[in-house]
Amino acid sequence: MRHTKKKILPFVFASGLLASSFAQAAQLGKLEVLSGAGEPFLAEIQVDLVSPEERASLQAKLASAEAFKAARLSMDPNLKNLQFVVQDGPQPGTALVKITSAQPLPAGFIDTLVELTWAGGRVAREYTLTVPVGVSKADEKSASLPEIRPPMTPPVSSSSLPPATSAPAPTAS
Repeated sequence: MRHTKKKILPFVFASGLLASSFAQAAQLGKLEVLSGAGEPFLAEIQVDLVSPEERASLQAKLASAEAFKAARLSMDPNLKNLQFVVQDGPQPGTALVKITSAQPLPAGFIDTLVELTWAGGRVAREYTLTVPVGVSKADEKSASLPEIRPPMTPPVSSSSLPPATSAPAPTAS
């Protein structure tokens, strides 16, 4: 039994190293929509666990039509106008994927599939873009209603009020 442990131990160690190297691969994180209704689309995706080697070759794009089909998603035609740019993240080991479009996306929910590739791998993740409904922030400022205040009336003094009268006392029958 002791001899078997010596043979298995290197394999267990090697598989642990291999698994830990996969666990450290870049990961697509939270997506945040930054644009308002009626504005050109702008969103960011946080990418975590990015090594300097991965960052040098990191690219993001909309997944292929085949990938959408495999994920059982319909590809909204508006998604074809999206541009993806990878930038350095706010902390070491992170990156940001900026997603932009020159035109606004229609309001509502749009399912999308984002693919992240680098020299050593690839990952895809499904997101639901939540495009705000309503008037854009710029239109909101110009179309806002003026403040309506109640008319000001001068305070009533007690000398201008009629004298208070008491109600007649009830009569006994």
